[in-house]
Amino acid sequence: MKKLVSFICIVFIVIVSSASVMNAQDTEDIDIASITPVGQPEQDEYFYILDENGNVEYVTYDSYAYDESLDAKERSAFRNAKYQVAKITGYTTYTEAATGLAGYTHGNSATDAAYIQTNSNGTVRVKQAGVVMDIPKANVSIVDYTGCNVSTYTTSNGKLYHNFFYNQTSKASNWVGYQQGYMASNATYYSYDGHYFYTKYETMIDDYRNNTYQHAINPNTPYYSYYQFLSHRSNTGFAANMFDNRIIEVQGQGTSSKLRNAGKDFISAQNTYGVNAGLMWAVSINESGWGLSQLSLERNNLFGHKAYDSNVGAAERYNSVLDCVNTHAKTYISSGYLDPTDYRYRGPHLGDKQSGINVKYASDPYWGEKAAQQLYLLAERNNRKDYGSYSLGSVNGSANIYNSTGSSKKLLYTTGSGENRNLDNNMVIILGEERGSDGVVYYKIPSDSALTENRVAINPTGIYKTGRDYAYIRKSDVKVVSQGSSVLDRLGMRQEGSYVLGLKPNTSVQAFTQNVKAIDTNAFVNVKNASGQVVTSGTMGTGMTFTLKENGVLTTYTVVIKGDVDGDGQIRSIDYSIVKNDILNIRKLSKAYATAGDVDGDGKIRSIDYSLIKNDILNIKDIVQ
Repeated sequence: MKKLVSFICIVFIVIVSSASVMNAQDTEDIDIASITPVGQPEQDEYFYILDENGNVEYVTYDSYAYDESLDAKERSAFRNAKYQVAKITGYTTYTEAATGLAGYTHGNSATDAAYIQTNSNGTVRVKQAGVVMDIPKANVSIVDYTGCNVSTYTTSNGKLYHNFFYNQTSKASNWVGYQQGYMASNATYYSYDGHYFYTKYETMIDDYRNNTYQHAINPNTPYYSYYQFLSHRSNTGFAANMFDNRIIEVQGQGTSSKLRNAGKDFISAQNTYGVNAGLMWAVSINESGWGLSQLSLERNNLFGHKAYDSNVGAAERYNSVLDCVNTHAKTYISSGYLDPTDYRYRGPHLGDKQSGINVKYASDPYWGEKAAQQLYLLAERNNRKDYGSYSLGSVNGSANIYNSTGSSKKLLYTTGSGENRNLDNNMVIILGEERGSDGVVYYKIPSDSALTENRVAINPTGIYKTGRDYAYIRKSDVKVVSQGSSVLDRLGMRQEGSYVLGLKPNTSVQAFTQNVKAIDTNAFVNVKNASGQVVTSGTMGTGMTFTLKENGVLTTYTVVIKGDVDGDGQIRSIDYSIVKNDILNIRKLSKAYATAGDVDGDGKIRSIDYSLIKNDILNIKDIVQ
């Protein structure tokens, strides 16, 4: 006997305009019932609701969900209300209005979606989790939105939360980032994409119907939750013990969780296959209920691989946790969801139902943000370590990805989908900026796919190598949505031309390298003295260099400490004398040492610089680095 469970609220407006909505008029008459979605979710037996404190609710997906008591409400809503809500019945397929592609969502895990119009073929057009979708009328029940639970976004203590309903009346919240400058404190907003926010529900619906965001509080600055839209082709800044400590914090010392002491396995998989350890760890928490699901304990299956409701016994069995994590990294992510030729490819990030792995991986439209929440919680417990370290860009439509810049470049792949290239919100990480010989400015980015050894084509089945597998995209094709903070930024240092400034005098080489590692556990740093010899002790001084590997890119910097013109890392009377000799033209300073002598930064070494050094030595006023 099928269980009677609740469905999900989706917002409806009765008065239907004949105008085109969301650029989707050509798909209005598609018979959605005739469309078969390609593939299926990685597992469709269950989902978890996890709160900030680690509490877990296990919820099974049901093949049918309907509440007959809604029939009367539905008829009344059609007659009397302008703004309505519809509830999705169980698992349902849909057609993306903008592309005609098939997708799936589930009334048990999903919540309300914004009603846009009823199509001439009887399907209902709504917006949920970022995508405009056409759903069969048989899978939707309509009620007045004023009497229905409607999801919201709220700000509290500087954080942003998405509050949603599942199984009709059960409520949960996901932490989706931090309060933005355009948001008020302790405020409530409405949104069905998590990018544009509204103070009034009705205003949002009207904007959606008119294919605009002009009445949102942030019409020109869409919000992107950092961890939800971070590419898997990145390295986590978290150490293995940070993952492990979080498991113990939530489950206790005596836990039998398969995630206990598994941090090293996620780091190992990242280093081997080029897939972010933190993102995999976060997904495994939600898929395995903190490593305590039956599949985890009996099969080492942390991700619910092949746990289909039709044949749960066919779920993958692994010899060890490491075996499971390696398979997820290589087979499912690197050679699967991140393969631009694969039908599941919708971008390298967790995402939602509009873009990212969430589109095909799970019928739960909030799968991506649920995983992202685990990393916000981990970052908060580690001084926001790792958060915001990468610069993120969004690509709309089909954009070409090249192996180099200039006229000799070769096309590697295009953004979008393995099914359709004209999609929005493909995410890239911006590693740098270069101008090609053709005069075009490009962003250097990680390739989503592994490349061939000669870097002229993608090799999706190959092993990803960070140092080899980078690519380029035209800057004009990318909208920067999150400006990353580099290791230098977080060290309080800055780059000026070929030099790096901001390092304090008397900083030891050991302390400097330890500070780098504290910020990015996986960063590589190599320090050399002015003669080019590698050093591991002593003091950092002007003229020394250090090579830093960050986000897979090696960069060498030359140190300048204002006032330290002899390069010993200190400001002493000898520096005072050397600057005096430069002013008197006895012996001129050059290169990094001249920059160190120009204490006031006016481009010249003058008596004012001499005085500033003197005041520092006499403890009258320290030089500002």
